[in-house]
Amino acid sequence: MRERTARSAARAFLVAACLLAATLAFAGPIEEADAAYASGDHERALELYDAALAADPDDTHALFRSGQLLSWSRRYDEAIARYDRLLAIDPAHPRAALERAKVLSWDRRYDEAEDAFREQIERDPSSTEARLGYARACSWGGKQIASREIYRGILEYEPDDADAMVGVAQTYAWSGDRERARRWYRRALEADPGKKEAVLGLGYLDLWAPERAETDVHLHDLEARFPDDDEVAALARARANAERWWIAGAWDWFDDTEDNRMTVLRVEAGVGPSTRWGVSFGGAR
Repeated sequence: MRERTARSAARAFLVAACLLAATLAFAGPIEEADAAYASGDHERALELYDAALAADPDDTHALFRSGQLLSWSRRYDEAIARYDRLLAIDPAHPRAALERAKVLSWDRRYDEAEDAFREQIERDPSSTEARLGYARACSWGGKQIASREIYRGILEYEPDDADAMVGVAQTYAWSGDRERARRWYRRALEADPGKKEAVLGLGYLDLWAPERAETDVHLHDLEARFPDDDEVAALARARANAERWWIAGAWDWFDDTEDNRMTVLRVEAGVGPSTRWGVSFGGAR
């Protein structure tokens, strides 16, 4: 009886293996592309999606996924072109217009991004993702007060939204109000303990304070949890630069109407990031 059961199980396993092999053997470019996409091999996935589009230019799945991959590689114009093609074929696609708006903001086309996000909010007023994108585009474009109001509007309906809390904190940090920024970053951590963006924000606030020992605590935590993250690497570089010596100087002179000349020479040096830098040219009569 046991031998018969074992033989039946072996046959079932063999049939399943054969079916899997057959499926893989006849998998098309889209299936292979999706597998590469899921495994993180984005370069290979893009090649396969492009191959699928060569065979069928109207493949909406390939257009959407290749648009994502192009945007992640900062090939923004190409990504937007893919989304435009997709929306021409399927104007009601559930994600394409929103992803296109994000790409516009990443490409620093903030006014266009704001318009695109507003359109999404008009279509779906309940979309928190569209409202967050709209707030970020405003903030990145320098409109901190407007951005803050959008974030606060999100929090009225979703009081525990840590992304909105981080957004409010960033608007204060970028406006120079570091104490309020710190309070909002901490609120975000209460809502979502360990949230990367909140820890990053506190790391920068401590670096600017300067409280570099506190920055090191945040940085070690982030590097342990996100070892290959670009934003964490940027904080590490900023922390390293804070230990470097710098020197700056300036020289200027002018003559008055009685041919008296005044010369000004300034030399500064220090340790850490220097914010007093620049090049200027000018003249007057």
